Amino acid sequence: MSLIYEVNIQVSLDILDDYLSWLDIHISEILDIDGFDSAKIYKESFTSSDSFALTIHYSVSNKAALDSYFTNNAEIMRQKGIDRFGDKFSATRRILEKIN
Repeated sequence: MSLIYEVNIQVSLDILDDYLSWLDIHISEILDIDGFDSAKIYKESFTSSDSFALTIHYSVSNKAALDSYFTNNAEIMRQKGIDRFGDKFSATRRILEKIN
């Protein structure tokens, strides 16, 4: 069963260009992990005046691949963003399963 691993991000406008450049590299690194098949990036149509909202949908082949990511990669990948941008962004995540 394929899954969507959704990451919702709020980015401070003062780092937006740098963040978007970094995000391309970050997504490429995620897609190199077994089970991560593709990624789609969306922006919110209406955002606040001090931040920019993004959503990334990663297509993941199965729950075992996602569990492996959480066990072996997630903390390191998340820390890379924190080390570079500190509190200038925030992220929430959820897992979506197709039901039909």
